[in-house]
Amino acid sequence: LATGQAYSGYGGGGGAGGSIWLDVGTFAGSGAINTNGSPAGQTYGGGGGGGRVAVYYTTKTYTGTLTAFSGTPGSGAGGWGSPGTIFQKAAAATNGDLLVGANNTNGQRTGFPVNTSWTLNSITLNRGALLEVPATVTVTCATLAGDNTGILWQNGGNYDFGTLNVTVAAGTFRYAAGTISGNTAGVNLTVANGAIFETNTLNPVSMNSVTVQNGGKLSHTGNGGSKTFVLNLSLASCTIDAGGAFDVSGKGYSGGASGPGAPPWNTYGGGSHGGGG
Repeated sequence: LATGQAYSGYGGGGGAGGSIWLDVGTFAGSGAINTNGSPAGQTYGGGGGGGRVAVYYTTKTYTGTLTAFSGTPGSGAGGWGSPGTIFQKAAAATNGDLLVGANNTNGQRTGFPVNTSWTLNSITLNRGALLEVPATVTVTCATLAGDNTGILWQNGGNYDFGTLNVTVAAGTFRYAAGTISGNTAGVNLTVANGAIFETNTLNPVSMNSVTVQNGGKLSHTGNGGSKTFVLNLSLASCTIDAGGAFDVSGKGYSGGASGPGAPPWNTYGGGSHGGGG
């Protein structure tokens, strides 16, 4: 364990989780490994951020739990911390796997350190995790997995899918800004059952192809009182399987806002677009 320690003074926040680094031949057992942040020490304190776990192994039979959860805030004005990261890599593997689990908190972001480059076999986001790829960061990874509650947010950084076709196997890939790149033929994106590819920008997103499987969705972030987000894809080909969808339902202008489709005579009617409400 490398859990945080709460500060007990007035407004005391939770302590951040620490770091655990294991470099072993055999990784076995069923005990818990955690670098969780601690809860707030006082009513107005914030929760501590999760720490980091890194495990390098030759053989793995370990069946226990690895966590780097954030701590809970006090009942006053304090906020949640962000979850930490868990990295595992087998000696025989070229790249490792990254896991972020948020303990079902309220969407506080976990970010890659700035001015870094990461090549990963997979990214797994569970329990509402929000992992940001900010500007000056490059991530190369072809698989996004998890329990369909996490979000990978490309917010200015570079995301390289490598030489493989990419699969959003679970959760949401949210594109806001930055460069999406892949093999020489361009990015071939598959959105699997329960997963979402979501645009967080007004700008077009260019890829070679998109396949939306049964239960998968293409969407954009919801708008408010102005047009801020659209789903604008530039593709050579697009395949929507039965049960797949372009779904932007409920993500237009918020109630009471007037978009370009509003007629001048309508004061108490419903929404208007192609036809007046």
